[in-house]
Amino acid sequence: MAKEILRKEGFQVWDLKARVLQKVYLGKGAPRALLLLPQDLSCDEAESDELFQERFKLAVRFFLPRGSYATLLLKACW
Repeated sequence: MAKEILRKEGFQVWDLKARVLQKVYLGKGAPRALLLLPQDLSCDEAESDELFQERFKLAVRFFLPRGSYATLLLKACW
């Protein structure tokens, strides 16, 4: 589906490769979903952070399919 959209827009996968990064690989690995929804999402109540006194911390738990990146999900939600 992603390749189809790129083709319609006049792009190829290689057009997305960052030229400044030497070891980026956009090859024929396993396909990944473009949209992921975390499963079994839960979080604790916010509490004072012992490392940063003026801030709070929040423990979040969820499940993502294999090959997904939790850090990217959290950054996208931030």
